[in-house]
Amino acid sequence: MLLGLSGCALGPTSQELNIGFLPANPPFTYPAAESFEAQSAWAGLEPELARRLAAELGMEPKFVPLEGPADLLPALRSGKVDILMTGLPVRDDWRSSVEFSPPYLVTGLAVIHLAGTPLLARDPLVFSTPARLRSSPLRMAIPNTSPAAGAFVAAHLPLARCQYVPDVPAAIAAVLERRAEVALAPAPALWFHLHGFAPEAAAQIVFAPYLLAPHEVAWACRPGSSELRNAFQTLVPRWAADGTLNQVLSTYLPTQSRHAPTLP
Repeated sequence: MLLGLSGCALGPTSQELNIGFLPANPPFTYPAAESFEAQSAWAGLEPELARRLAAELGMEPKFVPLEGPADLLPALRSGKVDILMTGLPVRDDWRSSVEFSPPYLVTGLAVIHLAGTPLLARDPLVFSTPARLRSSPLRMAIPNTSPAAGAFVAAHLPLARCQYVPDVPAAIAAVLERRAEVALAPAPALWFHLHGFAPEAAAQIVFAPYLLAPHEVAWACRPGSSELRNAFQTLVPRWAADGTLNQVLSTYLPTQSRHAPTLP
């Protein structure tokens, strides 16, 4: 029955939907204006989906920036926010504390390198299989802003020779300047920041043909928030079926970030 209510409010009757998010998490969320006080100041994949969700609910979106990942669950539990929309991985250890929406995205870590890199001349098959990547002594740039990348290297790439750099743009620059053979970072962040480089530089970068450490991305609300849960269950399948979801995703994410084969 809910699937037939496409033009009607689907959720809570209060006037505001308080949306918790991490403000520096592109392309999921990032500042779009200098004044963070304005609700229009936030851009990215999640703010666009959040505004669409609030409109479906007949509510006004109110964006509530949180300081870090450790603040997400407490903000939801305390009622400071109604929903978390910030590129949130579906976490098994959270399932008893939150209601997850149906996942709307699968992404993970990506490896980038230069087209025609000497690395390929030395080992043309290095990116042909995950096992080949694991057994290669790569010079790898890892951004300090991605603990998941550092953890993956420690667990799965024992021969990698890592240099840790401040952020994702610095990791891309290390590859472009040949200080590293590859960079490893979240696929969406690599693609987003790559667009900040000159087109002729960005054109030199190639994504490896699979994702590492894949995970599902969803939204979360408090258990018992039946209106939001019902909206989740209705809207995600509907948006997937009518092309809305793909339209929004394709604005912010490349094909490689969404549909590449994955290495568990």
